[in-house]
Amino acid sequence: MPHFYCLPAECSCQNDSAPFCQVGEVKTELPVSSSACTCAQFICKKAEVCLFQGVTVLSPGQSMVQYVEGDLCFTVQCLQEKDPASGFFAMEVSSVNCSEKCGPHQIYVPSKDPHVCCGSCKNVSCSYLNENGTVEIYLAGSSWVANCTRYDCVETAVGAVVLGSAVVCPPFNDSECLQNGGVVQNYIDGCCRTCKEDGKTCKRVAIRTTIRKDDCRSNSPVMVYSCDGKCPSATIFNFNINSHARFCKCCRESGLESRTVQLFCTRNSTAVDYTFQEPMDCSCQWN
Repeated sequence: MPHFYCLPAECSCQNDSAPFCQVGEVKTELPVSSSACTCAQFICKKAEVCLFQGVTVLSPGQSMVQYVEGDLCFTVQCLQEKDPASGFFAMEVSSVNCSEKCGPHQIYVPSKDPHVCCGSCKNVSCSYLNENGTVEIYLAGSSWVANCTRYDCVETAVGAVVLGSAVVCPPFNDSECLQNGGVVQNYIDGCCRTCKEDGKTCKRVAIRTTIRKDDCRSNSPVMVYSCDGKCPSATIFNFNINSHARFCKCCRESGLESRTVQLFCTRNSTAVDYTFQEPMDCSCQWN
């Protein structure tokens, strides 16, 4: 009796049957069926990610910064929960106007780092907080004094900055000023003092004059120095003599020096040297 054998069925799997998945999708193999042919079958499933604007994939917990319309900055955050409508993970989008953080003396400079939302504020002028709480704005190159400190608004590569330095006053003697009839006055906002003279304080003064001696004279005016100005005087009642004692100081020379000038005489048409004395300095002295 003849025996008959069944040949196994021939299977042909098509390699091009695998689907082409879109951005944010992954190719997933289906379970093998119980049929004689065990060809692998694939489908596209949405990955556990966030899909922003159909092109950018974010993992849960990841954020992305995107700049739009100048100073307005958008931040996209991929959450840890699914969005039933899209099938992807949900996203949270927030925006901030970075330029609103800058002061009136600053301009906004966008960030060059794609992972940093807001840039920085660059000073184009300087702000100063006064003691009364008011704020003043100073242009670069300007200076001001407060609490005996000089401030300068200086332009640098990173913007305008404030540099402060203590006000340095020249030496000043109150007693000497008052003794010479001057008035003590403050300047630089009261940080320094100076002596205001009324023009009559004892001092060495110069006068241009033509020197004449007999029939001789200088050909041109000569600068001659002398002492001029007022000095203090007072009266104090003396009980021993039952009268006022008078004290007076005069504006006198403090040291003399000789000086020689040439004079021209008309009588015999000759030139002669004339020597006289000038004060080296002047001060108020007792008679």
